[in-house]
Amino acid sequence: MIISTANAHLSRGSVFLTDPPPKAAETTLEIWFDGADVATITYATAPYIQAWDDKSVGSTVKPANTSGNSTIKPQYITNFQNGKGVVYFDGVNDLFTINPFANLQGLTGCTYMVVYKTLSGSTTQTVSQMKTNTTGVNELYFGVTSGSTFSVGAGGGFATATGTTTNTNFNVHTLKFDGTKATNDTKLIYRINKIQQSLSFTANVGTAINNNVAYIHLGESPDGTGDFIGYIAEILLYTRVLSDVETANMENYLATKWGL
Repeated sequence: MIISTANAHLSRGSVFLTDPPPKAAETTLEIWFDGADVATITYATAPYIQAWDDKSVGSTVKPANTSGNSTIKPQYITNFQNGKGVVYFDGVNDLFTINPFANLQGLTGCTYMVVYKTLSGSTTQTVSQMKTNTTGVNELYFGVTSGSTFSVGAGGGFATATGTTTNTNFNVHTLKFDGTKATNDTKLIYRINKIQQSLSFTANVGTAINNNVAYIHLGESPDGTGDFIGYIAEILLYTRVLSDVETANMENYLATKWGL
């Protein structure tokens, strides 16, 4: 991919991202799953997916995999949103797992962005959640809580958005975790379509990502409940807290790319 230097200012410390994430310049881009790139999709039997390749350079994790059981494989739907492909989860038992994944253990800050669409705004669903070897924890959590609210978690903290009712549109969800801050609402920032959300916390945010996390689950919680019914278009994970300018530019990139 050729990145236009006229539209993207690339530097290791501060990257103003108006073009797609610059793989050669941004080593803190730990995960990049891009539904628009059909070359990253490996089929078991089309449209069912065996693997979704990570396009980032910082990651040692390639790819996200399904298990050998064909009944839990998500589907790749071509030409679905703004002329681009997305990954479909059926709300029953579809699941991707990324493991082993130790790169976030003990991390004091990160930025996680997911473009997704739920088909049910009122049932409890897990879009993304990390787990230890034994159980799910509140790390890199995106979900839908019964009662029509979006929910997020990081640093062991958990919160629901109080100002936005769930909808069945594609949305750009941004989670910024900064364990160096002093309070829950400064440690955990949640934005939907570039708008920061008011949060109601039911678990306090800690200073770092759990030291024992080794898996990321996409499509259901680690205990096999809360199955997601809907579509994931793109996932970006940075192992640092993006600046406000960088965050806005990345959100603009995603909204434009996916026709939002």
